[in-house]
Amino acid sequence: MNVPRPKMVRNNTMPDVLATYLSKLKPGVSRSIVGHARAFCSWLGDRDLDREAVEAWLRYRARRRCKPTTLKFNFGVVKRVFDANGVPWPFNKGEGPTISERDEVRLALGEDVITALIKASAKMTDRHRAFLAVSTIYGIRRVEIGEIGNEDFEWESRLIYVETQKGGRQRYHLIPEEILPHLRAYRWRRISPASVSKVFAELKAAAGLVGSSGKGAAWHAIRHTITQVLMRGGLNSVDAHNFMRWKTSTRDMAERYASPTTVIHLDGKRVEAGASDVELDKRAFSILPWLAIWKEISVEPNL
Repeated sequence: MNVPRPKMVRNNTMPDVLATYLSKLKPGVSRSIVGHARAFCSWLGDRDLDREAVEAWLRYRARRRCKPTTLKFNFGVVKRVFDANGVPWPFNKGEGPTISERDEVRLALGEDVITALIKASAKMTDRHRAFLAVSTIYGIRRVEIGEIGNEDFEWESRLIYVETQKGGRQRYHLIPEEILPHLRAYRWRRISPASVSKVFAELKAAAGLVGSSGKGAAWHAIRHTITQVLMRGGLNSVDAHNFMRWKTSTRDMAERYASPTTVIHLDGKRVEAGASDVELDKRAFSILPWLAIWKEISVEPNL
């Protein structure tokens, strides 16, 4: 006889669940993660904090055309809410959303396409040029672009702070002189991911990437291209990984073992294999082909 499993009864109201989660946040947790947690708690309402609620939340997000990668991210954020509230996680390892090879599209843009986008931005707004500049130099994700605020810049030191998503490293990057005027010309404020996507759609249209030629192209495709360009240009896997701000666990063991951070020699010297942030940025900038093009783009729109 099958005995129904009792629900995980929650005596707290939604604000209590959210307040408990927020009170236990560690420093450095990205605003995106907190935003997803707030969205889940708001949707939760009077529901019990249990497996049924998580499954219903994922179905709700899927109906809103949430991508498999984002569903998996949501799943991880909800687990944090459970953990913070002391509620046992009702899923076993491997039971969460999965990402098929078909879902994991790794689209990249040709270097000529990125060049066309930059040149097209010359006749557009400060926002178009600023967003495209940080994308083509740092490979910043769509959500990360939308999270940039004026307080993330240290103009005197020519630094930009990137609040990396997906558990990656959050760090400062140098701002090369070629894009500095474009970043300073825009009044940075946080906007929604949808608004950031709209900017890219407008850039594509201006560059002539319409119809099938631009199908599927988005901000993340530039990130893929930058990685390829850096690796072809001689950046080792450790430094490419650090420049792109990925979390350590995304590198497989073979790659990690083949790319040590320190090498010991017979004379007792220990040589650091990974570059410092400043050195790494300078090396990456010397490889990326688009800084010279940005230098030719006027801060004032060339209408």
